[in-house]
Amino acid sequence: MPNFKITRKIENSDNYGCNCFATNQKVGQIASPGGLLDGDIIWYLDADPGYTVSVADFDIPNTTPTSVSQTTTKRTFQGAGVPSPILGVVFEQLTTTRIKIGIYLSPNGTHGINGSAFTMPVTNVNTALDIVGCANPAGESHNFEITCNHGEKGHPEKTVNVDSDHVGVLSVSQPSSHVHHVSGVITSISDGDAMFTYLLSAPYLKRFTSVPSINISTSLYHYSSMADTDSDGNIISVLYTIFKGAGSSTSNTNTSNVPALGVNSSYAAVSTFQSTTSSGGGGGGGY
Repeated sequence: MPNFKITRKIENSDNYGCNCFATNQKVGQIASPGGLLDGDIIWYLDADPGYTVSVADFDIPNTTPTSVSQTTTKRTFQGAGVPSPILGVVFEQLTTTRIKIGIYLSPNGTHGINGSAFTMPVTNVNTALDIVGCANPAGESHNFEITCNHGEKGHPEKTVNVDSDHVGVLSVSQPSSHVHHVSGVITSISDGDAMFTYLLSAPYLKRFTSVPSINISTSLYHYSSMADTDSDGNIISVLYTIFKGAGSSTSNTNTSNVPALGVNSSYAAVSTFQSTTSSGGGGGGGY
């Protein structure tokens, strides 16, 4: 999917044909800026919602720049890839979601476009301008790899739930029994916003001897954890919440069910959060 659309700027001076890309012209009319045969037709390339566009990501194949300087916000095109009767094309960045495409049927010194102005012949003229490129998702890209380094006494149950604000944006996959991936591009997120939760639950009749440790290998995120206990004070699950931005990670334990007795800890627990590229995640534990 291109994730953008192209429309023509509607001008009162133009006599449109069957659609906005066609005009009715009289034989012998000569193209000129703002003339009866419009010499500088304007198209707009607009990104779909949730996307951005950049002149750097669009091109006209088999062309070269004109003699004027090229910038990060303006590119010019001439050559075989610009079909007759077009003399040259200009891409100009108006906003992060809109590119102005100038199609010139007459010379323009500002953009280094040369040649003879188009004169309307006795027959219809059809031409197609090949513009290639794509829009990019707007916002920040997040990619987590969550690894559970479990012990030898059974596998804990692992559940990932995306925060309600990011459902449909962050996707979850599980390439192996020990690994989850969470990834997506979020258009609006602030430091301190919750992104997803990772729940570790001990197998039936087993428990964690301590809250599984967690490591996030980047300062771009932080976490909080809440360990839940049964009526004997055994840790039976831990819920990790991953937040955007650097911050102080916290750990808590729900002791509302714990009696005033010691807990027998005969097993060890270790877990790790790992990250890929610039993101973080992961956890696990023994029991």
